[in-house]
Amino acid sequence: MYRKHYGEVDTRTLGTAGNLAEVLVLNDRDDEAEPLLVDCAEKARKLQDGPSRLLATCLDMLSEVRSDQKRFDEGEKIAVEAADTYAKLLGPRHNYRSFALVHLGVARQGKGDGPGALAAFNEALELRRETFGEDHRDVGNALWNLGGAEVQFGDPAAGAQHLREALAIDQRVLAADHVAIPRVRVKLIPALIALKQYEDAAHELRAAQEEFARARDTTDGDRNKLRELEQALAAARQPAGAIAPH
Repeated sequence: MYRKHYGEVDTRTLGTAGNLAEVLVLNDRDDEAEPLLVDCAEKARKLQDGPSRLLATCLDMLSEVRSDQKRFDEGEKIAVEAADTYAKLLGPRHNYRSFALVHLGVARQGKGDGPGALAAFNEALELRRETFGEDHRDVGNALWNLGGAEVQFGDPAAGAQHLREALAIDQRVLAADHVAIPRVRVKLIPALIALKQYEDAAHELRAAQEEFARARDTTDGDRNKLRELEQALAAARQPAGAIAPH
């Protein structure tokens, strides 16, 4: 209807296309979201000479899609532009910029750029704490990203600390059957294995198994990850020189 009444290059048309793309991304339908976001960004540049919130939002989501597609160089470049656009529009300390910083961190993490990923995730966490305080889901999400990157890049102690903080926040602010809670545990377990805290890892694994079983949005990917973690924990507990059972 917007296309019919207002044309292709209009804030109402493009804003609605962006909203549709966001829903598609949230439902793991990136292939359908991508052309909408590319088109949105191109037309947003034509619509307004200079930065606009519409352009920043489309770029922000497109950077997430690019990283999902393992196109990390593109994801990084687009996330930098999105973060800069938000900064020009709203100031460098606005919370909207934290979303672009998270996607920048994800792209750099995918490239294996540990210092760059950690810098982006830390700044996103700072902005969200400034905006929301401690008890907010977006703060927990920032801690989840930061903690996971710390574990990946060789600091399991810091990662475990931040992931425990994320878990505590999610348990306070989310419903008990929310799938985000066991997903935090899934990132925490490898840190505990690396720290040789096997009993704690086993406890978190059992809790994650129970929580995924009752969560509404559990995926096959979640179940596969649990099996991988169960095997990793069993292997880590094997005495030196022991032969693992087949």
